[in-house]
Amino acid sequence: EACQRTGERGSARYRAPEVALSRPYDHTAEVFSFGLIAWQLVAHEKPFGGMAVEQFRSRVAEAGERPRCPDQWPATFRHLLERCWHAEPSRRPSFRYIVRELTALVQAQSPAAGAHELVPCDVEDSEDDRDSPVRVVRLN
Repeated sequence: EACQRTGERGSARYRAPEVALSRPYDHTAEVFSFGLIAWQLVAHEKPFGGMAVEQFRSRVAEAGERPRCPDQWPATFRHLLERCWHAEPSRRPSFRYIVRELTALVQAQSPAAGAHELVPCDVEDSEDDRDSPVRVVRLN
């Protein structure tokens, strides 16, 4: 179900185009935002850094500008982000699909594959996570 809200929701740099342009939106706007946050976590920089809100509106929301994914990132990850950022909300993947793709990516990025190393992390577990080892994937 689509919501009609103002484009003033959330941080400008993470808004889906339909949110920034005050158009009706649904849960797929969160997929767009997730893609930007995932990019930021791997790139170690903020998407659209230094861009004013009006620049974001014209260059990202209206003209379709997106962050650049370096060629050394796994192609499956780059394509997943590009799908998350699709201008047409109905063409963005579901979170179920995103989880499946990220799980497959982590499994493919093993030392045997020679590309990237899975590194165990020491983190404080919640009671629900005591039996689940946490891993970090370095993509660049």
